[in-house]
Amino acid sequence: MVTGSYSVRSLMGIALAGATAISFAPMLYAISGEGPLTGAFFRMLYAIPVLWFMSVVWGGADERKGRGKLMAFGAGLVLAFDFVSYHSAIDWVGTGIATLIGNSQVIIVTLLSWWLLGERPNRAIMIALPIVVLGLLFISGIWDDSPYGERPKMGVIAGVFTAFFYSSFLIIYRYANKSLAPATKLQFEATAGGAFGLLVLGLLPLNSLSIEPIAFQPTFPAHAWLLLLAVMCQCIGWVAITYALPRLPAAHTSFAILLQPVLTIVWGVLLLEEDPSSQQTIGMFLILMAVIGVTLKGAVEATATDYCSVQGRDTSEGMGCTQREPQFPVRFDEEVQALITLVNGHSSGLSTFSFDCEYFWTAFSHPYSMLELCYWTLVYTPKR
Repeated sequence: MVTGSYSVRSLMGIALAGATAISFAPMLYAISGEGPLTGAFFRMLYAIPVLWFMSVVWGGADERKGRGKLMAFGAGLVLAFDFVSYHSAIDWVGTGIATLIGNSQVIIVTLLSWWLLGERPNRAIMIALPIVVLGLLFISGIWDDSPYGERPKMGVIAGVFTAFFYSSFLIIYRYANKSLAPATKLQFEATAGGAFGLLVLGLLPLNSLSIEPIAFQPTFPAHAWLLLLAVMCQCIGWVAITYALPRLPAAHTSFAILLQPVLTIVWGVLLLEEDPSSQQTIGMFLILMAVIGVTLKGAVEATATDYCSVQGRDTSEGMGCTQREPQFPVRFDEEVQALITLVNGHSSGLSTFSFDCEYFWTAFSHPYSMLELCYWTLVYTPKR
């Protein structure tokens, strides 16, 4: 199969390379020895000129209007909060644990989709929720005499905030990229937004949260590590991820997404000599299994009526809520084409349609939500 100008195999290679590059980000920040705000701000600042150059050389045509670019900038503003909480979690409980908690965002996104869009989680997701909570309790060290980390309880709290802000960032970032904008330009805008947001946060009195203000005076070798972090992770890694994942089938994106936290745990143990306690290791295992389960088996259910009600559209004609042009440009990959074929071949109405949509939804790993897939299928499916 060929997607755009690259085969799926080539795109998967790009995605895995990007995930591998990003997996070094927490380690590089930890080695720098800088505070959460300083490390995050200079990561963004050093990346901006590199991303600008990349967008000029490899940018290509950009069909987005001003709103899409502002959304990418806004995603960066949210990312500023994510980085502050993420770096704080790394300082307090280590790179592996902090990254694993942050990547539990797949569950938070599912809950937000349930609340905002009416996408009902399936049994796998509902089972994963208490497992994640139990894992967080183990990691926090409340039952442990000697947990790893300077402040494990605060690290868990910061990690949960990381997951919330990261999920919010991904939602906005994904919608900013609905027209598959050039990855370099999208990442440049998000990074600029992140740098601005971090600069504003750096002016706020956050000492009460044990977060020091930005240290604007560069030091060596700390800033050499931050420069490597900016180029390797923020530029190369994120551009690769931004380009490849929206063009890959869902099964491939699931694996690529899971690679990053697993590698970060490995680097923390092998290179930083992090040594979580036995209870924290159990907690990490529980969260990792829950994240894998939600990513691979998680599904949501939504009927056509659910979707039309969200959109404020008339459902009196059954599945015929297709009177206007679709709002979201979308890439018709294998899953969408197969979904359309299946729905066109059915005549049993909403229940079968809802089942088919659930079958093709894979948690939050697919670049377009289940509701969008159903929406586009409705638009391009003849009325019964």
